Amino acid sequence: MQFFTVATTVLLAGLAAARPNTQERRAGGPAVADLTFWAAAENTYVQAIPIDGQDHAINNGLSFTRISSDAPSSVTCVASGIDGSKTWLVGPAKDVPIGPPQVQTSARCFYH
Repeated sequence: MQFFTVATTVLLAGLAAARPNTQERRAGGPAVADLTFWAAAENTYVQAIPIDGQDHAINNGLSFTRISSDAPSSVTCVASGIDGSKTWLVGPAKDVPIGPPQVQTSARCFYH
């Protein structure tokens, strides 16, 4: 029983350590923030946005209603909509509404 407990603990610790954090996902490239976009019926779309201050195209034609971000607290992301909306996400943000709901065309993330 002790062996099982120790083996399980080691396995779980290894799995937790194996998942790279947001800062380490792109070896040799800029850190990224995952933005999660929600559309109707809880359909989601996730896109990794480099934290480099540049605009990056969002390649999805769905009309989204809200956005979440896993960015560190030192990062701000801005998503731009087809009808002119700007949705600001500071750090790890959850369920930030897009007003009015619309297709998102680009996003950028930067350190502040």
